[in-house]
Amino acid sequence: MNVLINDSGLVISIIAINMTVIGLTSLAEMKSVIGVDYGRFLLRKYKVFGWLRVYYLLIIFAIINVLALFLMGLNGNIFRMIYFWTIVTALAFAIYYFFSYIIVESKNVKKQIYEQELLGLYYNCNEKTTYPADLVTGIMDGSRTSKKLSQSVIHYFDQYSVDREEAFIELFGRESMLYQYTKRLNKIRSRDIGDAAPYIYRCGLYGTPDISHEFFQLYRYSNAQDRWILTILDEFDTTGEPGREQFDYIRLSNFTRIAAQLNTFGNSSNLYQHKFLEHLTRYYIKACFHSPPSVSKKIVSDTAVFGTAEFYKFMIKSYIEEKSELKLETIENQISNILTHTNQLLNPEQHFHILIKEILAHSEKEELQLLLTRITLNYQQKQSQNSQLPLINQEAIRQWIYNHQAAVREKEVEVRDFLFGK
Repeated sequence: MNVLINDSGLVISIIAINMTVIGLTSLAEMKSVIGVDYGRFLLRKYKVFGWLRVYYLLIIFAIINVLALFLMGLNGNIFRMIYFWTIVTALAFAIYYFFSYIIVESKNVKKQIYEQELLGLYYNCNEKTTYPADLVTGIMDGSRTSKKLSQSVIHYFDQYSVDREEAFIELFGRESMLYQYTKRLNKIRSRDIGDAAPYIYRCGLYGTPDISHEFFQLYRYSNAQDRWILTILDEFDTTGEPGREQFDYIRLSNFTRIAAQLNTFGNSSNLYQHKFLEHLTRYYIKACFHSPPSVSKKIVSDTAVFGTAEFYKFMIKSYIEEKSELKLETIENQISNILTHTNQLLNPEQHFHILIKEILAHSEKEELQLLLTRITLNYQQKQSQNSQLPLINQEAIRQWIYNHQAAVREKEVEVRDFLFGK
């Protein structure tokens, strides 16, 4: 042991290794987590034990090694013993630091990056939402802070990959820290929201929460809107889990808000592909194909009507964006199947009224008139084969079209008389 303690060559080698590890921190800058520079975050913001920055720890580490270099010539058995074990301890720290933070991405660093990017964007207050879909679905009141999702995160999710999908689910999925309100996480939120209460999302029948405002903030600016919409719907879908097939209002609310966001902020061309429409219809069915609940009927009915209207509006919009016979056939088949399903929140008459209203908004489009004609014929054919479907004849549909047109004209006259006087 005395030989090791007094071996200057060994001591110099240990110090050299220690200082080299500090230099190898630059290797961490080659990594990124959800678009955030891993090495830069590690040095500037990561805190060990939640309070001690790695940057200061490395400074202390460097000072110890520099002092050890200058104190090599001092003698004394006790001093040499303390001196030797100090640099060996520093070497152990260097090895741990290198293999835990440089060679691989530390889970603790990644966790703190997530916390920095996600928490503190929204807080609870009495400020009413003005977005129609949130009003209809009864989303909790609240407001956004000045903090936004960083451009690094948004750009990271401009493309799709398996790694990105895993990160997406960690950030915005059902188990996300967005839906956790521990004392530690609320303390982190308080850096941005101050003394305000954190924004708390509702949970549904099976513990499924509202899709977060943070997700919609990402969606609006992402170039892969179609991919992340389907991913979030799949993540929040519990119908495939045993015993979770019953109606869940939050599931309906989530779909309604998604459909409204598609119409308001959808700008990706992939949203208007017929395959995307087919996938979206599947989630509409899961949200709405249930017997109406015995309680809270009005809010359920209002949400189902609004969500269906937004869904049909998106269908028509998708056809206008990409006109093709295949798209028209896809819309025809999807709506015809919806109309003839007997166990759902809305009845066929309600569906026809919603569809007529959306088509009349583009009444100059002959293809859409043909679409309504085909859907009517399909329904009557199915109705003749299924006595459970209510009878809706062509005269009734014609009268509904006339009534909708008359209501629009009456409203126009009313507004004109108000503006210009009779």
